[in-house]
Amino acid sequence: MAEKLRIVEDSLTAEMSIVEVARRHRVHPHQSYGLRRQARLGLLGSDVAVAQKRRFVPIAVAPAESKVCEQPKAAVGDAAPIIELVLRNGRLLPLPER
Repeated sequence: MAEKLRIVEDSLTAEMSIVEVARRHRVHPHQSYGLRRQARLGLLGSDVAVAQKRRFVPIAVAPAESKVCEQPKAAVGDAAPIIELVLRNGRLLPLPER
């Protein structure tokens, strides 16, 4: 039980990702997620205060006068508008119109 609690505590810190925690404890990442869920539900004992910990991520708010996006340019001719999705890896994925 103590090892499970250590895994949950480590997974709630901001220093390591859950995959790194799983590697460190020699378990699969899905087991780490399962242990966090069990802790949140109170299934790992009554002294699981770590389940109540919350992580905060710093954010930056853009000034109100900054322009977030430009107006779209008018479509040329009879061309149908194209929706393109840019994935994280840089791949461009055109979406068909319904």
